[in-house]
Amino acid sequence: MKKYKEDVEIFIPNKKIGDKLPFAAKEAYNLLRTNISFSLNKKEGKGNIIGIVSAEPQDGKSFTSLNLAYTLAVDNNKVVLIDGDMRKPTIDKYFEIDNVPGLSDIFTNPTKEYPIHKSVLTEKMDLICCGTIPPNPSQLLSSEEMKNILDNLSSKYDYVVIDLPPINVVADSLGASKYFDGIIVVSRHNKTRKKDLQEAIRQLTFVQAKILGIVYNGYAREGKYYYRTKKNYYYYEEKNKGGKE
Repeated sequence: MKKYKEDVEIFIPNKKIGDKLPFAAKEAYNLLRTNISFSLNKKEGKGNIIGIVSAEPQDGKSFTSLNLAYTLAVDNNKVVLIDGDMRKPTIDKYFEIDNVPGLSDIFTNPTKEYPIHKSVLTEKMDLICCGTIPPNPSQLLSSEEMKNILDNLSSKYDYVVIDLPPINVVADSLGASKYFDGIIVVSRHNKTRKKDLQEAIRQLTFVQAKILGIVYNGYAREGKYYYRTKKNYYYYEEKNKGGKE
């Protein structure tokens, strides 16, 4: 696996992420960013902490976490994306960087400088990988040490975005939710079952997590995309530059 180098562009194979997203997806993430900014209260001297979860694996939570972090960053916010899925980390694979050291290693060396990577997508976006796979991820994420880590990072960033494990598989995300300003639940077109999504929301509600909303991921029309905002319709066809209105 390649090591991260600031002066070398990292090749991301077959991943339409960041500025490589199709027009429709970019607009969807812009809308998500706007909704988040209106849903969260600004804190004096502190950034907002956002957890990204899904009901089941393969719903697209890591993809959503990455692109949300990017979209927030290109809006002139300083953002750090954390891979908090300590059972099946993903962020390092998108960027082909070393997973270790990372979040889990901060727990064992709390006074050491945080293992932060600079993202090649935008200078305003930083990354913290999962780190060494621990035997007790649920206890780590819900611990007072996790709170201290998040407090530290939120004092340096406008947004802290955390990719977390699926709700219906392990309890890791539920224990950590008390430290978040909000949680986004990711569902996937033709994948997420209604009953699974309902169960994930039930569990989050039970622990009094603040659910910001649900992202419906993975739906696309071939060639054409339609947007509806109240009574206005916008039309875009990818083959035409700039599209039509």
